[in-house]
Amino acid sequence: REIPDHTIFLGDYFDAFDDSMEITHQVGSWLKTSMELGDRTHVLGNHDLAYKDQRFPCAGFSQSKLFAIRNSGVNLNLLKNYAWCDDWLCTHAGLS
Repeated sequence: REIPDHTIFLGDYFDAFDDSMEITHQVGSWLKTSMELGDRTHVLGNHDLAYKDQRFPCAGFSQSKLFAIRNSGVNLNLLKNYAWCDDWLCTHAGLS
């Protein structure tokens, strides 16, 4: 099995509408830890954007999830809008 040198995650870490606060906190904690590793890039998804900046609402947003995400310690401002992999442009949902 080949192990990649670098992994790009394409967002929507907080997309599941029925996640509990506990699960949301666990995802936030995982994301914080994952973002601290040097072999990974994390791209912002539209559902993540709603929690990063509430001026951009998205379906499934909840104040309780926002509270859990903030308490997890993850800094959503560190998520990237896009990532390059060689000649490939990687985004969450394309370009317009």
